[in-house]
Amino acid sequence: MRKIITIAVMMLLLPVSGARAAEHRYVSDILVVNLRKAPSRTADSVTTVKSGTRMTVIGKEGRFLMVRLDNGTEGWIPDQYTIKDPPKADVIKTLKKELDRLQTANETLAAKAEKLAAELDSTKAEAQALKDEASSSDKEKARLVADLRAKLDKINQEYADLRQTAGNAAAIKEERDSLRRTNRQLGAEITALKEENKTLSQRNRLYWFLAGAGTLFLGFLAGRLPSRRQNRSSLTL
Repeated sequence: MRKIITIAVMMLLLPVSGARAAEHRYVSDILVVNLRKAPSRTADSVTTVKSGTRMTVIGKEGRFLMVRLDNGTEGWIPDQYTIKDPPKADVIKTLKKELDRLQTANETLAAKAEKLAAELDSTKAEAQALKDEASSSDKEKARLVADLRAKLDKINQEYADLRQTAGNAAAIKEERDSLRRTNRQLGAEITALKEENKTLSQRNRLYWFLAGAGTLFLGFLAGRLPSRRQNRSSLTL
């Protein structure tokens, strides 16, 4: 939590430290001040500004500053009613908003991690089903393998997006390691299925070869038997 607050403070201070070209002022605490057309307390009012309003200093005359508001309005304001740093109340409010944003982002990441875990369980179940159906047709196996690879690619892509968003969070690292182990396991199972398919194909070719050889041999025997009978008949005569 302290690290998150430190990062938020740095994010808020970066624009202030880098803005050398234009000086910014803020209306001091608990005030509503007139922004006037000229550097005089009796000059007509252009508008009013409240505490915490950011202004860019574009000129100075005596004890008055000529400033420009974020909406483009320009006018004069007594220097004594301005401060160089944002009011502490605004800083605290901004930090609280940033902290809430970070907490929401963490909850979103946790939900994504949970979704990925569920999808991983589903993919593992499908991989087990693929093993159980190893005796099915080659076309069906190829389709299941392709679907499995597509889902693995999707999980890997979502994990990459999650890692980019989450940075070096320990929980995401642990989930990454788990996904890598599962990917290696699924890759080994796919390789085993390919080898099994190869073995089945070789057995089928051997079966058809033996069947063809047996048919030829039976045909050969069938052709030899009548000729022997004829030879015996001619000898008897």
